Amino acid sequence: MIRVGRSLAIAGAAALLTAAPANAARLHGLVVGIDDYQTLRSLEAAVRDADDIAESLRRAGATSVTVLRNKEATRAAIAAAWQDLLATAEPGDTVVFSYAGHGGQEPERVAGSERDGKDEVLLLGGFATAGAGTAERILDDELGTWFDQAKHLNLLFVADSCHSGTLTRGVDPRVRTLGTRFAEYGPIEDDALLLPPSTPALDERDQAHVTFLSAVADGELAPELMIDGTPRGALSWAFARALDGRADADRDGVLTNLELRDFVIETVRTIAESRQHPQMLPTRSETKALVSLPANEGTVAEAPASGALDPLSLATIGGAAPGWFRELNGVEPVPPGEPASLTIDVRTRDVLSRHGDVVARLDRLEAPVVQQVVDRWRLLHAVNRLGEGRARGLALELKPNDGVHRDGALIRFVLRGHRHPHVTLVNLSPDGAVQLIYPTDPAGTLPPLLPMAIPATVSGPYGAEHLLALATAAPPDALRRALGRGLAAEDFHGLLAAAIDQDAQLVSRGLYTAPNQ
Repeated sequence: MIRVGRSLAIAGAAALLTAAPANAARLHGLVVGIDDYQTLRSLEAAVRDADDIAESLRRAGATSVTVLRNKEATRAAIAAAWQDLLATAEPGDTVVFSYAGHGGQEPERVAGSERDGKDEVLLLGGFATAGAGTAERILDDELGTWFDQAKHLNLLFVADSCHSGTLTRGVDPRVRTLGTRFAEYGPIEDDALLLPPSTPALDERDQAHVTFLSAVADGELAPELMIDGTPRGALSWAFARALDGRADADRDGVLTNLELRDFVIETVRTIAESRQHPQMLPTRSETKALVSLPANEGTVAEAPASGALDPLSLATIGGAAPGWFRELNGVEPVPPGEPASLTIDVRTRDVLSRHGDVVARLDRLEAPVVQQVVDRWRLLHAVNRLGEGRARGLALELKPNDGVHRDGALIRFVLRGHRHPHVTLVNLSPDGAVQLIYPTDPAGTLPPLLPMAIPATVSGPYGAEHLLALATAAPPDALRRALGRGLAAEDFHGLLAAAIDQDAQLVSRGLYTAPNQ
């Protein structure tokens, strides 16, 4: 639970620079996905990611799409496909080069070429630390040389991998997760990868034609996650949905860099429960057209009129499930040890998420108590679906970080990017309570684009809570009035859906709390 401070601090406004986007030219794709590794831990979702992106490129009207999977994705094959693409694409065309698989990090080949003294590496399926397999990798500086060859093109490079770091929050070992896309390996013997010693560092090049999307920030690991019941990489999934049109916020049939950034960063953060913070470079504020979307069918759907919530998969560990377990509403029981949206440890009364977080600590193991937690997470999943594609620049950040915050800790949420004056903030507490946080004055409004800081102090009940931010052109009076009286999960979802119009902005942000150790 959080106790919100009495004062809401308003920071200074920031300018928004825009330019009218031009229609993008032809679209091409080079898509790589590797699950099977000879010497490294295999992955579960990279090939699926590649196939998804490839299909989205084709739906977006791509002239050519080359897909290399597992054993097909050798260094020679990727290099040849790149050269074929350069020979095919015409000046001004857009090229998407995506990679899903393991990343690594090793000492820099050229002394002083990297700020951290490390080269970042894409690791291919045949990679090994000795023998011919040492050549089955691609260094970041080498990619820079490839990208130099494409200065006549608009290049969008998507890297769904990671190179080093840690998870934002630890993973509770009671829940089985899918692992990360980082491989740690020893020194390379008799390196067969021969590169010119003068290869400049990637960040020393003039590559204004390149837009780069990475799965995580420096120092983070990229986990594979269950998305819609299937193992996936969150960045690849979000990027494919962006190509399908869901990121086209103004519905003009053109995907711009700003639309892509807003959609992908918010979507990945939501899916990964803030364990992942994707990055996009350059961080330019002017609009640049990236992809033309001839059939704008994938844009965000209208909010449903019904408040019905989907069922939630639920498992138990640590003992036999109580007799009432299968009588819970909105639950699909799964066998112990199988992936589930929520898992109840019968022995400790902890409720764990599929990401490995303790999201609630139950006072007692009784059906009404468990039902509140289940309904709260069903509501959150429904709200996140409502919010998909509706961030449109709205961001809700948790300071100082997205780790686990202990009792008494001082935190703050920072809201920025709201385009509408009527902002509504709602907190979903670990025990299922729905609290109206802002406005305290029913007539309260915020000037558009003025960031707002919401200070709070951590207290029990502990677990996971989420702050929801809704920005609308008209005040959502019915929603706010009902929140003042207290709402059940399904009722709140129905009123929230009714308050969302075509231009509404909606985001959520998770906060994970725990008692002092």
